[in-house]
Amino acid sequence: MSGIFLRWGIPGFVTVVGGTAISIMMTGENIASDLTGRASEALANAEFGWASVSFDARDAVIAGTATTQRMIDAVVARVASVHGVRAVSSNVVLAEFISPFPFEARIDGAGIAVSGGVPDETAHAEIVLRTAATTDALRLMSGAPDRAAWRAAVDYGLGYLDQFDQGEIRLADLELSISGRARSAEAYDALTDLGRAGAPRGVRVAALEIVPALASPFEWRASFDGSLVTVSGYAPNEAFARRLRTADLGGVPVSTSLVLASGAPPDFDRNALLLLENLIRLERGTGTISDGTISLAGAPADQEAAEAVRLAMTPAGATLTLDPPRVAEYELTAVRGGGVIALDGFVPDAATRDRLDGLENVDAAGLELARGAPERFDSAVDFALEALGHMSEGKASIRGSVVSLEGRAATAVDFTALETTIALGAPQGLILGKAEIKPPLADPFVWSAEKTGDGTIAIEGFVPSRKVREALRAAIPNLGTDASTLADGNPADFESVARAALGVLPLLDTGRIAFDGELWSLSGAVDTPQKGFAAEAAFAAAGLGGPRWTYAVALPQPVAAAALPIIDPYVWRARKSADGKITLGGFVPAEAARKFFAGRAGEGVVDNSELGAGAPEGFIPGALAGLDALAHLDMGMVQYENGKWVLAGVPRTAADGEAALAALGTAAGAGTGWETTLSAPIVVAPEPIVAAPAPVVEPVPETATVTTPEAEPAPAVEPEIATGAEVAMAPAPSATPEPEALAEPVVRNFTFAASKALDAPVTFSGNVPADATRRWFGVIAGKVPTDALEVGGEFPPDFIPSADAGIRALAMLSDGQFGLDGNKWVLSGRAASDEERSAALASLKVLPSTQAWEINVTQLPPVDVCRRKVGAFAARNAILFQSGSARMTDASAPALDELAGYLSICPAAIVHVEGHTDADGADDLNLVLSVARAEAVVNALIARGVRGERLYAIGYGESLPIADNETTAGKQANRRIVFTVLDDNM
Repeated sequence: MSGIFLRWGIPGFVTVVGGTAISIMMTGENIASDLTGRASEALANAEFGWASVSFDARDAVIAGTATTQRMIDAVVARVASVHGVRAVSSNVVLAEFISPFPFEARIDGAGIAVSGGVPDETAHAEIVLRTAATTDALRLMSGAPDRAAWRAAVDYGLGYLDQFDQGEIRLADLELSISGRARSAEAYDALTDLGRAGAPRGVRVAALEIVPALASPFEWRASFDGSLVTVSGYAPNEAFARRLRTADLGGVPVSTSLVLASGAPPDFDRNALLLLENLIRLERGTGTISDGTISLAGAPADQEAAEAVRLAMTPAGATLTLDPPRVAEYELTAVRGGGVIALDGFVPDAATRDRLDGLENVDAAGLELARGAPERFDSAVDFALEALGHMSEGKASIRGSVVSLEGRAATAVDFTALETTIALGAPQGLILGKAEIKPPLADPFVWSAEKTGDGTIAIEGFVPSRKVREALRAAIPNLGTDASTLADGNPADFESVARAALGVLPLLDTGRIAFDGELWSLSGAVDTPQKGFAAEAAFAAAGLGGPRWTYAVALPQPVAAAALPIIDPYVWRARKSADGKITLGGFVPAEAARKFFAGRAGEGVVDNSELGAGAPEGFIPGALAGLDALAHLDMGMVQYENGKWVLAGVPRTAADGEAALAALGTAAGAGTGWETTLSAPIVVAPEPIVAAPAPVVEPVPETATVTTPEAEPAPAVEPEIATGAEVAMAPAPSATPEPEALAEPVVRNFTFAASKALDAPVTFSGNVPADATRRWFGVIAGKVPTDALEVGGEFPPDFIPSADAGIRALAMLSDGQFGLDGNKWVLSGRAASDEERSAALASLKVLPSTQAWEINVTQLPPVDVCRRKVGAFAARNAILFQSGSARMTDASAPALDELAGYLSICPAAIVHVEGHTDADGADDLNLVLSVARAEAVVNALIARGVRGERLYAIGYGESLPIADNETTAGKQANRRIVFTVLDDNM
């Protein structure tokens, strides 16, 4: 369409033909300006809004971005139709059509990045120049709105970006979204003014989010002079500033001078208001927040105000600097542990605190300054520290003029010194209150009693108290010397075990009882086998034996009769077959020993042994030890040959294997040693104890028992019972079974019964065939009394193995009942877990058949399991707090982890966390402290994943004591956290 000549041609030329060159040029500029205006009017509608036109004299150049060639042709035709246009050329670019037309500009520490679309390269270049963009991701697109309006929108948005240090603007057609942070307080004011001015015509601001400038450090300060609170520094927003100006502080007016800024630390609003609330509790003071550091300093009116401020501000992590208040109940506590004496409480001045802190091995970090110290306070402190210097651990308390002492002496000499101190009393002007001193701790705690040939018994080692010493002396019929000293560290059953062993020692000609801190031993010698048998029987009847004991009493060596042949090499053996029968062979040195061995081997023994002299030293104890070991094997052999003892076979269980090896310890010194070869155990029913010609006493294994309150067994579900040696493992029923019609109660007529309350020991009733059977049942049930069992009556042939298996199964359950009802064995009860239930049922597999058994074993509901575990946890009192504070010690963290794990067993149960204190201090402060401690435990459990809606913190203060508050032990028992687990959804 070039080469179009219109009316501007010759007339214009004629006009300037008589003029100068400058006149001709100016006329050309006027022509271009006129044509540009008229051509732009021709394009002034939505269809051509994407195009722009410029002129060189009368030649038009069209620019812009179009989607199709048709759009370009339409614009060219439109401009060519304008009167005076000579030629039209196109610089239009074809580009992708995007709607809405996007544009984005972002600023951060790396600079400004622009992206999205531009309608033409001119706009592109202008924007890049305008922003000094470090990242340019703009590209040509078609579909832009009116170019002038679009450019106005871009420039308006970039005006905001100029005032940001981080932020962005987004443009979709003419809809603008703005967000960012002002780079300074002045920039924030400029942004506010820009917002008031409003957006260009046709541009809509869809979103506008502006954050004040970053303040680092973010500082805030409040001062209180007793009548006015003055607040200055930064505020995160205007709403919070208004909240401070109108805060209700009990009528105290507030004056503010705040600057808006971002960068407030977490929980700034809450912490600032908390500071104001506690600031006015003081007579005067200052509270500050600098980033995450919270500080409060000032003068409390009294101890109650100081403690209230401390309890309120400590959870927020605030640094408190409070002037000493006057306290009505002035006290100081000194606790010694780990070689350091930690002080806690009040001292009258910094000089006293510095003096105490300078003492060796004294930690005075817990001391606070307070007015109101009693007279002779310094003397009371020195007296308490002097007493603690003689202790390995202990506590001294000063309350007014009363000094109390408790703890453990470091040595026997220190114990004597402390007894003297207590006898003399406190210094003049002071009162010595409670004084409870324990003897020193012995590690290891050793003790022994030895009987010599003259029949006297000498004692040496440690005893836990004078009372125990007198009880042991009273148990010795012919006491020689007593070199025992007082010490702590004894096992709980020390007195009872020592007295029981002292009952056996007089039966020996010479002997020794010894305790090495872990294990007991009884050794000695007798001059007749009868004395040895009597001593062994008394040893077993006293309940001694088991893995904690070594029994080594040497029987007299037999004198070979002249008529007996001398056997060299000496050989003896005992074999046990799968049916439990034992066959004896080889040689024995005397007829009495032969009969005793046969009696020890039990019923059905086949004795092929012969008499022969030449037995080695220690032969009889070795053979007896071998027979005892063989009793723990399902099948096997023990023999002496070529100077060596050999034990081989298959134990019933792994525990029986260990018991068999332990039995060999009684033969120490026999032969040249033992060779043992034990195969993997085969689970079979243990052999019952059968009366033998000579006294045979089975060792009594020790079993730990845990006593808990009784509970009724849960509804049971009948498992499937298989024939033969298999017991069907029915799956454990759900803890919340579907309701069923109640069955008629079953009336039992047990001739023999064993019962177990929830986590309590097994108890017996009814009849058994023999006294040995009765004692054996007590052993396998966990070393429990069997006095309620009577000997006599008629019993089925499989009574002993069936009762043995049933008692072992019952012992694995949390509660239940087992017994013989007519000819039917009945086992019912509840297990704490599916694993325990399976283990109990599996223990019945040793029987040939359980077809005639009635078995009903279920699982405890989760909430009952939860109560048991939480109850046992609470009894340990494992959650510890810093003195006078709701802050838990670091040592409590593992205990809280353990507790959270137990509560996960019953995830729907409601738990009351109840705080209790002793009676020391004011009632109201104790109540506040108990609530704070309960809340601290609740918060710790929530942090460990326990749902907060399950937990209720309750404080009782000193109102519900469980012990006497006049004793240290009673106070310690009263300072506790109690957990009550309610049924699900109660």
